[in-house]
Amino acid sequence: FSDDWNRGHLAPSHILAYSDVSKRSCYTMANICPQGGYFNQHPWEELEAHVATWIAGHQALFIITGVAYKNRAAPTRTVDNIAVPDYYWKIICEPTTDRKSV
Repeated sequence: FSDDWNRGHLAPSHILAYSDVSKRSCYTMANICPQGGYFNQHPWEELEAHVATWIAGHQALFIITGVAYKNRAAPTRTVDNIAVPDYYWKIICEPTTDRKSV
């Protein structure tokens, strides 16, 4: 990317460290999106820390993470021509109860 963007992981590498293959796949573009430096190093990192805490306190969690664009036809792009998402989201579901968090 460039100095303006961080390589933001949708799923943090320490969560996917259960095998060499999963750890390596964490560093592919399937799991990385450009994120502004402040967003990546503050709100997103804080959310990842909360998720790690929730994982430790539950038997199982389903976590889906994604991105969205205000204008998919003409998104902001990095100098490498990679589309920069406008929104990042997570859905967290505990399958053993009816509780859900967003």
